[in-house]
Amino acid sequence: IAFILNDNTARALNYGFHPEVLYAWLVPWMLDAALRGQRRVFVVAMLSCVLVKEDALLPIFAVSVALALHRWTAMTWAERRLFLFWPPAIAFANLHLYYNYVVPMLTGAKGPSYAHFWANWGDTPELALLGMLGHPWQVTAAVFTSGIGRVLMPFLFLPLVGWRFVLGIVPIVALFGSSTNAQLRDFGIYYPIVIVPFLAIATTVGGLTAARPLTRSEGRAQVLAAVVIVLGSLLVGSWHRGYSLRPWKLEIAAVRESLAAFSGEGTILVQSGLFPHAGYESRFKLLTPETLSDPLNQGVPLLLAPRAGAYPFQRADVAELVLPKAARCTGNGIVVIKNSHLTKALLDRVLLNVPDPDVVKPPELQEFEPGLTSRTD
Repeated sequence: IAFILNDNTARALNYGFHPEVLYAWLVPWMLDAALRGQRRVFVVAMLSCVLVKEDALLPIFAVSVALALHRWTAMTWAERRLFLFWPPAIAFANLHLYYNYVVPMLTGAKGPSYAHFWANWGDTPELALLGMLGHPWQVTAAVFTSGIGRVLMPFLFLPLVGWRFVLGIVPIVALFGSSTNAQLRDFGIYYPIVIVPFLAIATTVGGLTAARPLTRSEGRAQVLAAVVIVLGSLLVGSWHRGYSLRPWKLEIAAVRESLAAFSGEGTILVQSGLFPHAGYESRFKLLTPETLSDPLNQGVPLLLAPRAGAYPFQRADVAELVLPKAARCTGNGIVVIKNSHLTKALLDRVLLNVPDPDVVKPPELQEFEPGLTSRTD
């Protein structure tokens, strides 16, 4: 329950889909299969995890470390090879093939497109890694001033007590915490979801460890730990005091209906606050500076809502540009426009105000003024 209700999971659910959220399912599956000795199930879970993304090496390495700390002496050498050694090796091979063969073949480039997130440590990923390894105290200081403390708050810092399940995520925390990208360094939006499974499991271990000295009954210790963990998840939040889903609004309920009116259209660009509710048709694309400036998208409909989140744009800019066009009220707060000079103005705003969308935090939730209007131009 705490895994689902904690604020880190809520932020991931509030954001648009990213494949990293699949780690939240596959990592516990791997751990459970290995601890039960279910070899075939473990292989399926591990290969599924590898296929999520090229960076699967990091969470898979963390799984291997956790399993080694718990079952090394009880494992046979065959089990150690299967559960501890082969998964990171396969994940590393996947990483190597992806960046040395797949990416050059498809794009002509080589290496991670997000390598500049660590450019402060070196000009290439290899130099950045060497730079971080050569300055461990600077990396440690960066991590301690990052957002990792806010990530741990809903878990009441109990993962530090159940440390065996979180020791393996130290490389992930170090990479995120030492990044120059503000969102990544703050463990914002969906980024913490990679480590949430480890934190949730370590919290149960830490909670039981802390509760057992308080009572002689194992059952009571489990109940006490469970109550404290769930209350921590509900009441202690990093940004919005616990689990804070966005309020359900008329705009959200009206997304499908609004899109149905454009069934004959091709591409439709959808504002980020509405995009998770648009469905999975390939013609629905996220509204970003790149999709907005793409010549292929010239004149396509834009589905907007002044009261919804607009990241990576500023919501105030969207509202200011859209509201003058919203003279007729239809009651759902959604505006659909096809106005080229209007979209150009929006693009000019974001290029002026947000030179690098990667370093901008999504706006905080706010109360909105009633009576916003809607129309289709």
